[in-house]
Amino acid sequence: MQRPTCKGGEEVPDVREDGVGSGNTGGGSVATTMGGGIYAPSGTLRSNLVVGNQALAEGGNACWMFDCAPGGDGIAQGGGIYAPEAMLVSNTVGHNMVQGHGGYGEPVGVSISEGAGIYADGDTMINNTIVWDNSPDQLAGQNCNNVTYCDIGDSVCSGQIGNISAAPCFADPNYHLQCSSPCIDTGDPNYPEDSNEYDIDGDTRIIGGRIDIGADEYTFGELSDFSGNGIVNFEDFAVLAYYWQDYVCEEPDWCEGCDYDESGIVDHDDLRRFAENWLWKASWYEY
Repeated sequence: MQRPTCKGGEEVPDVREDGVGSGNTGGGSVATTMGGGIYAPSGTLRSNLVVGNQALAEGGNACWMFDCAPGGDGIAQGGGIYAPEAMLVSNTVGHNMVQGHGGYGEPVGVSISEGAGIYADGDTMINNTIVWDNSPDQLAGQNCNNVTYCDIGDSVCSGQIGNISAAPCFADPNYHLQCSSPCIDTGDPNYPEDSNEYDIDGDTRIIGGRIDIGADEYTFGELSDFSGNGIVNFEDFAVLAYYWQDYVCEEPDWCEGCDYDESGIVDHDDLRRFAENWLWKASWYEY
């Protein structure tokens, strides 16, 4: 039973998981790799999950015996997405990497590794997007002027136009938002509701009056799926029973979400809410 970890969005279907873009050249040549997961020089990327990709570039070596020429540069940009002039909306970009190595020579080639999550420029619009746990950085080439209502690691663009930098609380390894996620109902408040727009699970956007940040739209049934396994069953009931009237529930997680009404205690009101979602299944759930 595993929730899909890679699904194409509306405009660009070639989203990749565990993709590797690489450039390897010889004779002191420059190697440039742009976009380990997606190369999108224009257009719109919407509701995509871009995870586990790499952009690798190895500059050419330029030494033979005792004779050396300048080593080739190794330039790797955009481990997840390389999008110089595209529009990125409601995506989740995580666990991607870039690695550029300059080739051996005299002098050694330049090593450039930037934009492990996203490499963009000032014209790229990034909205309602999670960029988290990419290495060695999250976002490059962008001055944050066009980055709005995003959750980006390493405090990148934090505090500007609705941006935050807080752990998204994924239900790993599924990149599914848990009930305590700060990305729920904190997306662009002016985002237009469209009954024909769906998240990575096929759930309709918007649920709860305001769009969520990232590729997953948290549904009300998920409020009772404490384990994040896609179904509300006895595994979740065991979590609720663990907190039953014995713990003082406090923010931010309110006893792992069991205290629905945030009253400070898990009681009969919370049990009633849990029962209403009994045997709820996520659209991605499989037996």
